[in-house]
Parts: sequence; C-alpha cells; structure tokens
Amino acid sequence: MGPCETPAGTTAAASGAYTSTPADAIDGKLETLWNSGGYSGTLTLTFPKPVLFDRVRIAAMGVPACTEAYTLTVGGTAVPAESRSVSTSVAWLEAISVPRATYDTLVVDVAVAASWIAVAEVRIEDTAAKCAPP
Repeated sequence: MGPCETPAGTTAAASGAYTSTPADAIDGKLETLWNSGGYSGTLTLTFPKPVLFDRVRIAAMGVPACTEAYTLTVGGTAVPAESRSVSTSVAWLEAISVPRATYDTLVVDVAVAASWIAVAEVRIEDTAAKCAPP
C-alpha cells in the first residue's frame, strides 16, 4: 500500500517566498500556505525515504483567480504540464498523475501569466491505497 498524504519528515525548499516558508505547503493545514512572492515558483519536496505514489494533489489559490500550469518532476523526469483553475480562496485541485514508481523527491513548478502563486498543501497519493478525497 502507498501513501494518502505527504510523509512526516518531508522537507520543503522553494525558489522564493513572501511572508511564508516552503514548509507551510506540507504542514497539514489549509490555513497556512507557501507564497512564492511572484507569478511563478518552484517547490521541492524531499521525502525522508523513497515513497511509492502515482498522483499529486495540490491545494492552491491565486490572486487574481486564474489558470495555472503545474509541471511535476519525479525521478529526474518532468511530467508534461497540466493546467488547473485556481480561485482566490484555497481549494483542492484535480489530481495530477505521474508514473507509478518509488521517488525520493517531488518538484512542483508553477507558471502563470499574472497571478501570485500560493500553495496551501501538497499531498502525494497511490491509487492502489484508495485514498479518500481530501
């Protein structure tokens, strides 16, 4: 069985931050969030040990509301970008699939035209674990 959450002990680093820390994106609280401080940003999660998963869920918001492009990199391989609509309040986005394998890092790269990037939570999941929606 695989995970239904980002494992305890995971560390987070980011390309930048504004009135937040990258760890806010993995603290289990939708009330706190990582703000990139700009219209794009990269969040890198390093797991305490390799983890089996095949999809990633992100709780995010944008100011103003917009469509954001998310590119995930796992095992050194970038998964083609997927776009998700974000509102001005935090909401869980539709999961993004990655090849089912064991990974030790996850890089979330967010690119948009004109919206502040804010990620409240990143959750990894393995569909075999039949994770309940967040």
